[in-house]
Amino acid sequence: MLYKRGKTREAAKIMERIIGSGQPPDAEYMEHYGFILKKMRKCDEAIKSWETAMSLDKTKINLYKEIENGRK
Repeated sequence: MLYKRGKTREAAKIMERIIGSGQPPDAEYMEHYGFILKKMRKCDEAIKSWETAMSLDKTKINLYKEIENGRK
């Protein structure tokens, strides 16, 4: 919700707490975190997050396009 309201840094902090909470990795969180990082112009980190999401959930083929665009 914060991301959609343009509060990218706040959204990133919350996602970092969720991801770093010690819970098993979640593909949805990693995917969303990647989009937050992309918005913050941290493309290398976004790609890593999307790659993690794809390794956790093989159906996330839509992220191939995001990864390719991020490497350009």
